[in-house]
Parts: sequence; C-alpha cells; structure tokens
Amino acid sequence: MDISITRIRKAPGQIRRYRDIVAILAKYGLSGWLQRLPLGFVREVVARRLGKEVADEPPERRLRKALQELGPTFIKLGQLLSVRPDIVGLKVSQELQGLLDRTPADGEESVRHIIESELGRPVGEIFRELEPTAVASASVAQVHRAILHSGEEVAVKVQHAGVQRMVETDVEILLDLADLLERHVPESRPYRPKAMVEEFSKILLRELDFRRELHHLEAFRSHLEKEERICIPKPFAEFTTQRVLTMEYLEGLKASDPDLLRSRGVDLKELAHEGARIFLAMVFEHGLFHGDPHPGNLLVMSGGRIGLLDFGMVGRLDEELRHDLEDILMGMATRDTRKITGTFVRMGAAPPDLDRSRFQADLQDLLGYYAEIPLGEINAAAVLQEMIEVVRRHRIVLPPDLALLAKVMITLDGTGRGLYPEFRIMDFLLPYRDRILMRRLSPARQMRKVQRVAEDVDRLIQFAPAALSEVIRQMEGGKLTVQLRVQGMEEVRRGMERSANRLAFALLTAALVVSSSLLMLVKVPPLLWGHSALGLAGYGISLLFAARILWAIFRSGRLN
Repeated sequence: MDISITRIRKAPGQIRRYRDIVAILAKYGLSGWLQRLPLGFVREVVARRLGKEVADEPPERRLRKALQELGPTFIKLGQLLSVRPDIVGLKVSQELQGLLDRTPADGEESVRHIIESELGRPVGEIFRELEPTAVASASVAQVHRAILHSGEEVAVKVQHAGVQRMVETDVEILLDLADLLERHVPESRPYRPKAMVEEFSKILLRELDFRRELHHLEAFRSHLEKEERICIPKPFAEFTTQRVLTMEYLEGLKASDPDLLRSRGVDLKELAHEGARIFLAMVFEHGLFHGDPHPGNLLVMSGGRIGLLDFGMVGRLDEELRHDLEDILMGMATRDTRKITGTFVRMGAAPPDLDRSRFQADLQDLLGYYAEIPLGEINAAAVLQEMIEVVRRHRIVLPPDLALLAKVMITLDGTGRGLYPEFRIMDFLLPYRDRILMRRLSPARQMRKVQRVAEDVDRLIQFAPAALSEVIRQMEGGKLTVQLRVQGMEEVRRGMERSANRLAFALLTAALVVSSSLLMLVKVPPLLWGHSALGLAGYGISLLFAARILWAIFRSGRLN
C-alpha cells in the first residue's frame, strides 16, 4: 500500500518541512531516489521543481548547494559527511568542506533574552560590557565580545533562537527518510543509512549542548598545559549553560592570510612545523585531538603562540584504536599490505561479502606505486586519500574517530602547504614510527597487556563452567550432536592423547602467566630489580612450557 502524508509522524509544521526538503532536492536534481519511496506527495512536488538551472553542474556541487539552502541541520550534516570519505567518497568529501557555515545573526534583544533566561540574571549583572554586534555567526550560534566585571575579556557563544526545535524536527524527518530508503532502495543498504543518521543525530544533538564544548576546552587545557606554544581559551563554567558558552577571548592574526602574516614578520615555515608537531602530539601522545585544523581556526598570537578556536568537533583515540592506527602506519612504512588489510577489516564494519583477497590486492597496487619513492618524499596526505578511496570502494565503514583523524591529517597537510609550500607531513610522521616501536616494546605496555590477559582469563574461569554445563545439558538432552569420520581408532586415540597433553600444558602455561602477573603487580617479595623474583621465575617457567608446546606442534607438522 502506498504510504503518503499519513506516513509522516508529526503535524502540519513537519509536513511543510518535508515538502521544503523534497522541493530543494528536486531543484538541484537530487530527488531521483526520493521518487522510489512510497510517499504520495513526492512525485507531485518533484514534478513542479525540476532543477534545470543546475543540470550542468557536477552532482557533488549540487549536493553542497542543496545542503546549504536546507539550513543549519543539513549544513552540519554536510560537515560531518565531509569527514567521512570512506562513506561518500573523496570528491563529495572535498566539496562538502566548502560549505559556508554562515548565518545572519539574531538581533540584540533576542541575544540578551537567551543569555538572561539561561544564566538566570540580567546581562548587566554578568558582563560589564556586551558588544551588541556579533563578531561571527554560524548555523547554530553566534559569538559576541564581552568584558566580565572582573575585567577579563571574553567571547560569548549564544545559540540562535529556535535552532533546537528546527534541528529536532529535521532529525526526525531524516530518520524517517533513512528508514524508508533502507527498506525501498536496496543498493543503499550496504551503507546502513538508518544507522548513519542515528549516529549523526547523536553527534548533532550533543553539539547543541555547549556544556560539552566546555568539557572539551577543560580537557585540552589539561592535556596540553606543558605546551608553551599553544593557547587554548579558558572556559568560564559559571557563565556557561546548554545554550550559552563563555570563554577567554583570543586576540591574534588568522592563519588563513599568509601574506598578512609574512608582512608582520611571522616565520611561516616555523609556524607550519610547530602546528604539525602540536597536532601530531595530540594524536599520538594524548589520544585527544582537535577535529578541524583549517586556517580559520588557527590564530597567530603574540610571542609566536598558536591559538586554537572552535572545539565543537573533537576526536578521541582509545588505546585499542591507537594500536590499530599504529598498525596501519607501520604497515604503510614496511609496505605490509597483509597487516593493513587485517587491521582495516578488524576495526571497520566490513560487508559480509567482502572479497578480502581483492581488497588486499588493491592495497598492494596502491603501495606498490609508492614503493620506489623514499619515505621522506611521499605525500602522506595523497596516500591516505587514495587508501580511504580503496576502503570506500570495498564498502568498509571506518570508526568515526578514525575517519575524523584521516580528515584532520589531510586538512593539516593542506594548511601546512598553504603556509609553506615545501611543507611535508611525512617529515613529522616518520619520527613517530620509531616512538611507536619503542612504546610497543616498553615494559609498561607489556604489563598492561599481561593485565588484560589476566582479566580475560579471570572472566573465562568465571563463565566457562556455566557454558560447559550448558553443553553437557544439551548433550544429555540429545540436542547436541558431534560428527566424526573415524579412519582408525588407534590413531584417533593417540591423536586425542596428544591434544589432551598439549591442552594441559597450555592451561598450565596460562595459569603460570596469570599468577606471575599478579605477583608482579603487587610486587610480592623477594624483589629483584624492583620486581617480584617469584613473578619473574614464573614467567621463565611459562616461557619454557610455551616453547615446549610450540616445539611439539612444529615436530608434528600441524598448526591446528
């Protein structure tokens, strides 16, 4: 049965918004897929709004213009998609980076009303002075310069009136459309549009809560407090709510104007190099990085310091994801496509029908092209872009933070080259290769691995009896059957004995590792070089047992 306007969940205002969205998509020639959805009014609207005036423009440009015209929610959607070349492809990703996130500012009366309703007191009690004209205005908020009664100069970020309601309406419509798209347009299913919109809606609704940006500012100031060349705005929690953010006002020159910087005596080469060093330290040392290092978000301040603006988009790398990233970088350095393939498949969402050998062959072709070029001369951003395109072609969806990091590296490379044409991001990546190796071999990291193994073994000991009891129960009930092809009972008996012996040795080895790790963690005396001698002895014995098992497997000629 045709689902018409009755499919739409909310009343007249939302119906009008549906029609606006369809009309704008039709205007830019992007409504073909909509006509396949069971929405009765779509064909009527599309028929009236054919986009002949933009027919000669490439589809990615038409998409950017449509998102721009659709307003704040869709501008933010475009910005999020611009960091997902693994989903939309490089052309669309690069085009969407040109979205103009500029919106007319609200009037002074509206701004004062929001500040007073959010902070619960008159503007005059909060600020000695609040400039009525916004210094910047984007799709979600605008920024005003102000002075606190303490004399500190601050930037006050105020959410636009009505933007919360508009975003919530648009998100509901997008969820409806994604659900219909997944059910009625089969070729969209590998990209999981509903899951993608759900992820997008969570990110966008979080961005509407300025308290999250306050926490980001506090986290960056804590992580980078020893970096004398970087300046993160100081937030003021007492003057911050969900819709108002107050932070230190940074004064400086935008990095987007190299000519002006050069005329003021700024060393652009040193600026590009220092910026790259700081951002790579965020990624590889702190696991917390700014998600949009374009020149407009970088200020050159007095004393050669670099000021960072806009902490709405932030990426985080936990230890597991950082380990995967290191595997990819090490694989690129050694041209080990097997390692890279395995890492992408392990950490990404790979389709069930992934041709792994074809994927590895495509990566081999890519890296083979760069095989004869010295590592220091390789354009890392270009390699990364091509690698992401291979990943997208095989429909592997990367974790959001890793996709954001890929975009950050590409943007950072472009920003560095804009300041200093001979800039090469690879010059700063190569030293991290040696640090990665040292960190992986460090005793502290090995101890963390042992601790995780101990926790896994503890969980296994805790849950294995229940699982084994369930297997026995099914066997007793006749619900579990085992099929064996017996070619000789004596051979089977000997094989089972060997397997049992190896299993016993393996369990004993695992128990020794766990107990030795616990001895090392609590430093049970006597101590040797600051470590438990009993724990060290246990490690030595378990190493001998492990070698014995491997030797038996090697002699049998079987690895399974």
